[in-house]
Amino acid sequence: MTANTHRGEIAVKLGGVQRVLRPTFTALSQIETITGKTIQELTAHGIACALSLNDMATILHCGLVASGDPADRAQVGQWVIDGGGAVEFYQPVGMFLVYGLTGGRDAEDDPDQADQADDTPGEPMPGRAIRSGGWWRWPAGVWAGLKRAFGGPPRTN
Repeated sequence: MTANTHRGEIAVKLGGVQRVLRPTFTALSQIETITGKTIQELTAHGIACALSLNDMATILHCGLVASGDPADRAQVGQWVIDGGGAVEFYQPVGMFLVYGLTGGRDAEDDPDQADQADDTPGEPMPGRAIRSGGWWRWPAGVWAGLKRAFGGPPRTN
């Protein structure tokens, strides 16, 4: 399955197979319910590279299920370990969480912020969100900092 970046989907290699994480309302709600943390808290933990393995497995599992992948949460956790450990998955998980926070919105969605954008039509997230202004600028800006810190575009293994 190929990730649709305009929908906010993230490609990630788990279990030796390219898979897709889809940030849907149901997936994000389940993540909050299972972890007992808000998406904002999880994003902050992801930025600090401080997500627990349980939280990471839950985030990945819910994103996979939302995209139609029948993965089992315990299996997803094992794939994380087998794929190089949690450190290898901070970028795709971080992108997934940022997409969930911004909802793929840009300044054209908010007339009050439209004059602040120099948006490229059709550009995938999070690039759009970084230039869009509004409350979603913070997580997108943080994601840009993560990309710089880890040296470029996210790895998908």
